[in-house]
Amino acid sequence: MNTHIEHYLDTVCRQIKCKTTHNAIREELTEHIEELQEAYIAQGNDEATATERALTQMGDPQEIGRQLHKTHKPQTDWVTLGLLALLLTFGAFVLSGYQTYLPFNIGTRQTFFTAIGLCIAALFYFTDYTKLFKYSLILYGVSVIFNLYMLSTHFNMGGFWLSIGSVAIDSSALILCGYMLSLSGLAIHWQTERPSDSWFLISAMALAVILISLQHLAKAFILIIICLSLLHYSISHAAWCTNPKKQLTILYSILAVLFLASSFLFIASEPYRAARFSAFLHPENDPMGSGYVAMQQRTVMANTPWFQGMPQKDAFFETDYGPRFIVP
Repeated sequence: MNTHIEHYLDTVCRQIKCKTTHNAIREELTEHIEELQEAYIAQGNDEATATERALTQMGDPQEIGRQLHKTHKPQTDWVTLGLLALLLTFGAFVLSGYQTYLPFNIGTRQTFFTAIGLCIAALFYFTDYTKLFKYSLILYGVSVIFNLYMLSTHFNMGGFWLSIGSVAIDSSALILCGYMLSLSGLAIHWQTERPSDSWFLISAMALAVILISLQHLAKAFILIIICLSLLHYSISHAAWCTNPKKQLTILYSILAVLFLASSFLFIASEPYRAARFSAFLHPENDPMGSGYVAMQQRTVMANTPWFQGMPQKDAFFETDYGPRFIVP
């Protein structure tokens, strides 16, 4: 490429802070400059003169760069940040009401972990995840291997937590992030004209859900919602899918049947699970047994300023071992 054109493009790009857009901008400006060059050469100018006149017609490179910077400047998502601040404030307000029942200072503990969480959230917010797209399959493999390793560690030693000094990290949360990033990339990578690629995606999602469900059911539920969203997007935009509505209707029908059947089998396969489910719905039927924890939670809520004034249908009395509920 002509050194004058290269210098012109470098000057433009220096004004643009979003580096991920530099290549696309350079390609577009190069096409415009070459078109102008060809037009001036057709008028009888030599190449050097045509290049100079083309760059002059393009305009001041610094001004063009500043205008493009305004166009491609990353926008701060103030709505998300505002919701985050609102949730943190609400959480701190509710937890402060439980201070009487906690053996530690909730203010100091909450401030410490909130600060760490905000730092991690800022790191995730400013991370360009598109750079991980080409490593989606590798990231998925690493997540599966790590998931299997933690399962084997749990069965041999007991525990899904990674200890770093005095701080313990839930490994299932890290695995969930790995699955989220990798499956998002695979949903785009396997969006081809071959229906088999969609089956590869479904198989990868199913394996991830099964493995993480063996470690943490709540995380598995979150992953199922994410997988359904990705699968919906993938099938809706797949080149092989001529009737997306029909395909999605069939898919959701099959998944609904599988979910209901698996939920019923999961609860009915062990008597204690059915008993837990019943105690969750009606803890007052056995306040000193299976419903004890739920009833104690009601005690705390009844004596927390945030929940005071709410109707409470249960009464409790104090003993040497703490509050005990009785059903009036």
